[in-house]
Amino acid sequence: MRKTGILYLILLFTTQLATGQDLKVGLLFDQFASVRWEVDASQLTSEFKKNGIEVIVKVAHSSLEKQVSQAQELADEGVKVFVVIAVDGRKSSAILDIAKSNDILVVAYDRLILDPRVDLYVSYNNLEVGRMQAQAMIDNVKKGNILMMNGPVADNNAVQFRKGHLEVLDPLVKSGQITIVDDLVLDTWSDVSALMKLYEVGPDFSKIDGMLSAIDWFNDAAMEYTGDSAMFTKIYMTGQDPSTATAIKLKKDIQNMTVCKPIAPLAIKTVELTMAKLNNQKTKGLQKTSVGSDSIDSYLLTPIYVDKNNVDEYQDEFLK
Repeated sequence: MRKTGILYLILLFTTQLATGQDLKVGLLFDQFASVRWEVDASQLTSEFKKNGIEVIVKVAHSSLEKQVSQAQELADEGVKVFVVIAVDGRKSSAILDIAKSNDILVVAYDRLILDPRVDLYVSYNNLEVGRMQAQAMIDNVKKGNILMMNGPVADNNAVQFRKGHLEVLDPLVKSGQITIVDDLVLDTWSDVSALMKLYEVGPDFSKIDGMLSAIDWFNDAAMEYTGDSAMFTKIYMTGQDPSTATAIKLKKDIQNMTVCKPIAPLAIKTVELTMAKLNNQKTKGLQKTSVGSDSIDSYLLTPIYVDKNNVDEYQDEFLK
């Protein structure tokens, strides 16, 4: 009986470790300026708590220095995992320094961190997002003028979107069928930055056949810039990260397509893979993503093409 009791205690202790008993996870967010990130934070927190893990959320308000100091604060609080939405994926090595000196697992969430010490990267296939947007554009604007608008190069997702765009567009640009009249790269993802850039450049939308927007709210900035949403029924517009407002625009032909990347599957898969890493369990579906001459474990979900023909099917996945 005594031996059975000891075995039970050992089993109970092992189970507690596997389910995250007394473990803490730190979520390091770039910013909450977009409501999207609040949804991610809520989903991730909920999923980790299901595994008995305490979650601490930090928001850097787009300051790299602040994000590094927050990483140190979390390390001092004894977290075992950093889930990082990087302010700048090119310059986050200080966060990895803190993590590795404190035996902390690092998960790059949604945005790649360009440091081979990252333990796991979970996102959507952002190269495919760019391809989807550009392919939709050339399927509908076979000849004409295109304005491109993309986010900051500090976010590797924007780099991937652009790579996908150009992969599809380049043959038609070289043949002269497509002319890129403006190629706008912003410092942030905000609609205010987009509007300011449009006023700075001053594009003539009456001479533009397509707007290759990396994200939906750049289109809103364009409509505010022109003061005429009706004119965009004649301009093919792409997008990403749809909201309920996007659904209305799609149905009215003001915007023509968007790319949906549901948050719940991303958060669920991130927590699932993080728990597997913590418990040294093998997982299926991982691939390697190159970071310089090295590579890191990654899992890339498949983005969803949405237009007015299937918007009702996916609208429940849109941001509110």
